[in-house]
Amino acid sequence: MRYVWLTFRLGLEAIAAVLAAIAAAAAIGAEGGAWNDKLDLLAHFALIWLAAGALAFVLSWASPSVMRGTLIRLAAVAAVIAAGGLILSDFTRQRSPPAEASAPHQVKLVEFNAWNSHSDPDRVAAWIAAQHPDLVVIVEPDAALQPKLREAAGLQTYMADGIIVAARHPFLRTRVNWDVHELPGQGFSLNWPQVYGFDGKPFSFMGAHLTWPIPARRARAETLHLTLTLDGIDRPSTILAGDFNSSQFSHLRRQADEAIGLERRDRALPSWPARLPMLNGRDFPVPFLPIDHIYAGGEWRTVKVERGPKLGSDHYPLIATLAWDGPVGGDPSRWPAP
Repeated sequence: MRYVWLTFRLGLEAIAAVLAAIAAAAAIGAEGGAWNDKLDLLAHFALIWLAAGALAFVLSWASPSVMRGTLIRLAAVAAVIAAGGLILSDFTRQRSPPAEASAPHQVKLVEFNAWNSHSDPDRVAAWIAAQHPDLVVIVEPDAALQPKLREAAGLQTYMADGIIVAARHPFLRTRVNWDVHELPGQGFSLNWPQVYGFDGKPFSFMGAHLTWPIPARRARAETLHLTLTLDGIDRPSTILAGDFNSSQFSHLRRQADEAIGLERRDRALPSWPARLPMLNGRDFPVPFLPIDHIYAGGEWRTVKVERGPKLGSDHYPLIATLAWDGPVGGDPSRWPAP
């Protein structure tokens, strides 16, 4: 019996050692992403390195050797500190003051990557309708979703460039990335309508789908293109939402956030995976990549941002409530809220 118990402890020690070594190497390497784009890829998985380091620390106490257990704990602590530093940056960044739940002139926004035909259009449309949103961005939608969304939620919709945008009131103007294709940088999927705002002026409501962070030169080129596009419109009133395929733990994403000049309103809110693209789309229990984001200009205040349920896609939806903090005017019957 003693031999069995010793074998069990050695097995836990081995697992802890492997976890601690991998997590420490990856988390510390991710810090080097500030200088190396390939290392920065590791930073996107900061939540995994943090969890692995914490688990290794706990398992290390099963080690029958004081020295080996101590070495494993030191590596685990290094992983937790390095990964925690990447995550902490999202909580310490400068943020605008939040709005109270009772604040006037609110809009509710739903963002969702529907993963084409993997999510049931009827189920998605019904869930969105139950949220009573004022603005909706759906990336990679099934073609059948647009009419179902209009019918179920009573929203105005416009589908272009692989993105559906929807609003409570008719769009004043619709644009896509082709309208700014002459700008430098790399284009990406962008559906870009304008909606009548609380100040009586049109504001831009943009749905976007960007590529993966590798190769980094393309990701940087997309950021340049988005930055120059935003230079041509009124940033303070703009809302931007979509699948950015990039987490805020990476140095490249943080640089992009600073460049585009809008405040990201979600914070350490993983949206992927709900299902795995491999293994026949099997459900995954815990999301670990926050790659869907919601941005807004300085005239919006954040009431809350939360994650929605599994809807068949590999992404979870995001739900944001924003309150207008700018001047008020114009025709109230045309304001975004019903």
